[in-house]
Formats: sequence, structure tokens, C-alpha cells
Amino acid sequence: LTDVDGQQIHFIHVRSEVAGARPLLLLHGWPSSFVEFLDLIGPLTDPTAKGGLAEDAFDLVLPSIPGFGFSGKPRDTSWDGDRIGGGKAMGGGGAALLLDIGREATDATLRSDWRLAHEMIHSALPGLRPEHLWLEEGLAVYVEHVARARAGLSDPDASWREMAEGFWRGAKTDSPLDGSTDRGRVYWGGALFWLMADLRIRKQTDGKRSLDDALRGVLAAGGSMYEYWSVALLLRHTDAATGTSVVSDLYRELGRAAGRVDVDALLGELGIRRREGRIELDDTPPLAETPEGISRRST
Repeated sequence: LTDVDGQQIHFIHVRSEVAGARPLLLLHGWPSSFVEFLDLIGPLTDPTAKGGLAEDAFDLVLPSIPGFGFSGKPRDTSWDGDRIGGGKAMGGGGAALLLDIGREATDATLRSDWRLAHEMIHSALPGLRPEHLWLEEGLAVYVEHVARARAGLSDPDASWREMAEGFWRGAKTDSPLDGSTDRGRVYWGGALFWLMADLRIRKQTDGKRSLDDALRGVLAAGGSMYEYWSVALLLRHTDAATGTSVVSDLYRELGRAAGRVDVDALLGELGIRRREGRIELDDTPPLAETPEGISRRST
């Protein structure tokens, strides 16, 4: 059992013994239960036993929808209150943002929540192939934290502490970012990529350019959620806007290859350190002013 937004959810999690198996959610309908999928567990997690290919193996999650099986009774009959639920940005032939917003949500609710900013950032980047999802989600995660701090909607120090925790999670792998399906890797590995790009652009241009300029360059070239681009086109325009090859170089290091990132050293240079399970901000390292500069409030 687990708790999702206050709702008790029962699920079965079955891992395949095949390394690199893809995640698959099997969700039953109404009225029904997870039992209807039990006979599929073997063939999907171990396809070779049925004459299939190992590359077709899946890690499975079989939840019971609220009020069915061993899941708890629905807490509410509708999405009331001031809660904000999931969000989704959709493009290709148009652009739309979908948010689950409680009936009693106020301006203050929206200002304090991260989802709207996250999804709006998606609208400023063209759609990419599925294997490059980490570029899209990672950018939305990184820029959302920075943008909200700049706008005075979040505390900059708290934002950097939250990002630091995520960066450590996202860097724990020996595989390229391309094709990643692990949520931590897609969101936080991608965010770490864009942080590194931002820092390198600033360094190579003596502070005259930043990731802001790279993203403005993409928009100026017509790149937005209305369009689908190749990753090569995205890299070309981000680099052209900064007069560097930073994003392309970093993509070769981490996107296409299994590059390793020493997150402790990287964040340590920025004055962000872990001590006894806590994130501390130190203003003594040479680059310690960089996080403040990145998230400085707009005037």
C-alpha cells in the first residue's frame, strides 16, 4: 500500500530479471480489479520463457483504483478544496495546458504551486522524440525553480536545496540520458544537464550569456510547443544564441554517452554541500555567488 495525495492505493510491483526492462502500468477498468492482469505477469516480465525476446521485458505496476480491491475508499467524491493536482502541456498543431484545479483554489494557491510554471515552460520548447524526453522535462524542472525564485514566488535558498537533492538522485547511473525512462533520471538528470549547460555558458562567455539567451534563441527561431524539432536542430539554435558549443558538447558527454558527473564537486564549487543529511549553503567558495545570481529576482 502507498499514499497518493492522501488516498490509500494498493498496487503490485513486479520487477523483471532482465536488465533495462521498461516500466509498464496495467490499470484495470470499472468494475474490475488487478486480478484480471495476473496471467500477464509472467509473459510480460519474462518473455523469453514464452519464446519471446528479452528486449520485450517489462517491469510492472498493477494498482487498484480507489474503492476497488485493497485500495481505500475514495477520500472525496470530486476534486474540491484548494488543491492543485496533475498538469500536462500538449502541443503539435496547437498548444494547451491542462491542470486539475480545486473549486476553492485562489490566486494564492496558484502562486504557491509549481505545476503551472512547470507546464508553461514546456510551451516554450519544441517537442522532441520520446528518447529525448529528459531534455524537455529537465529543462522545465530547472527553469521552473529558477523562474519562480526570480519572480519572488519561492525562496531562492529553499529552491537550491530542493534542486540539490534532485541533482544527486538524477546523477546516479552509468547510462546515457537518451532513452531514459526512470523518473528521477528523466526529470532530475535532465535538470542537472541544463544546470551544467547554464554554468558552462556563463563561464565561457565571462557572464555575458546564459541559458536564458539559449532559450530566447530557440523561440526566435520559431521553436515552441507548436513545433516538433530534431535534437540536432535544438542544439544548433541553443549554441548559436550563445556563441558557444556548450549544449552540443554536453549532449555528446551525457546525452549520447554514459558520462559521469561528480555532483558533490559541482555543487561544492557553488557553495552547496551535504553535511549529516542536511543541505547547507556556504558563501565562501569562489562560485558561491552563482546560485544567487542565477535566481536573482527580476526588477
